[in-house]
Amino acid sequence: IAQHAHGIDLRAVVTDSERNRKSIGIERTFNQSLFDENEALTRLRAYSGELENRLKKRHFLANCVVLKIRDANFKTITKRRKLKQGTNDKIVIYDTGRVLFETEKGMLTTGVRLLGLTVTDFEEHPVENLSLDIFENK
Repeated sequence: IAQHAHGIDLRAVVTDSERNRKSIGIERTFNQSLFDENEALTRLRAYSGELENRLKKRHFLANCVVLKIRDANFKTITKRRKLKQGTNDKIVIYDTGRVLFETEKGMLTTGVRLLGLTVTDFEEHPVENLSLDIFENK
């Protein structure tokens, strides 16, 4: 106990890659609030691309997309939509996020301070090995 009190712990460090992830998300707090819908949608498009990369790296398909918005008055809204089937496609993630955003875009009038997009409810997406017949006998 004394070692722990002094910050000494000999246990192995468990990194994010060793834990079971329940969600993968990106959210940004802006120095200047966003008032422009196109700017917000551009951000969501970029987040979707990054989420696609992270999902593919882990061989996951996401079954739910979550949008988080906070306005300049610190009112926070979180909306989620369950997908019909799992995806790791940035277009599906973006389109779902955009639909969720459309229901809350009125927050742009006071300014959006934070915007985030998260994917959850994972299933494993097995990696397929492709065989290439480059040494075909003729």
